[in-house]
Amino acid sequence: MTWRITIGLITNLLLSFAVMADVGIGFQQITLADEANNRPLEAAVFYPVSSSQQTAIIGENPVFPGIAVSKNAVPESGEYPLIVVSHGYGGSWFNQLWLAQALVKQGYIVAAPNHPGTTTKDMRVEKAQKLWLRPNDISRVITALLAAPEKTGRVDAQRIAAVGHSLGGWTVVELAGGRFSTQQFERDCLTHVGLASCKAYEKMQIAKNASLRAQLDKPLADPRVSAVVSLDMGLARGFTAESLAAIHIPVLIVAAGYPNEELPAELESHDLAQKLSCLLYTSDAADELDGVD
Repeated sequence: MTWRITIGLITNLLLSFAVMADVGIGFQQITLADEANNRPLEAAVFYPVSSSQQTAIIGENPVFPGIAVSKNAVPESGEYPLIVVSHGYGGSWFNQLWLAQALVKQGYIVAAPNHPGTTTKDMRVEKAQKLWLRPNDISRVITALLAAPEKTGRVDAQRIAAVGHSLGGWTVVELAGGRFSTQQFERDCLTHVGLASCKAYEKMQIAKNASLRAQLDKPLADPRVSAVVSLDMGLARGFTAESLAAIHIPVLIVAAGYPNEELPAELESHDLAQKLSCLLYTSDAADELDGVD
């Protein structure tokens, strides 16, 4: 199955431990305050705990199966690599449960924030258009988990990765050192008007605001991130070729294996892959992670 292939490739990025058969999945929801940007951030954290802990099912719905977790459980001793997951436009951490479950079983701590303005229960334009704060959301989660090992486990600061789907793919490439050019992207959208990324960008009303464009053009890399995975990403055509060629950490690009006129792999994931000098692997995988772009 393609999801198993994807998980295997993700775990190989950080050379994780073997599958931990007796490990349980701890679960906590955290809220990170941000008075400067008025952007409180909700995130779910999954981490290794003793399998003897009492469990409850979370996230079960007609589309996605739930997983068994031990809420607010004491983390297992030891140090673990961290993967932070960024959802797509209109998605949430609920859609990432299958991935979190598999990664914790292989010895990872997994965190997944809900990005304000682009998440299921919060699609406010005034939040969404501050697109540059998405990578910052991931950085805030990393900082919080490094500072509180007693809550969800001790993070190995040398083994931190970020995984993103669709708009989340854009988010993690920014963290790796990709530089977005609003001028380049807006010019490209005049030719490729039907792309989902161009439509989402228009909904955010970024092009009409010079201040927003200037913020989005700034570098947003986080040097603590040592590998990234982009899953069927959008907005790829806004990254400058120079910045992509300069990325020095491993990057895994996975494109969906089914035709999509609004998110064509050749104009998004494949185009991105051709400009990277540190590409680890490219693949076509029909994974439905968020159900939305």
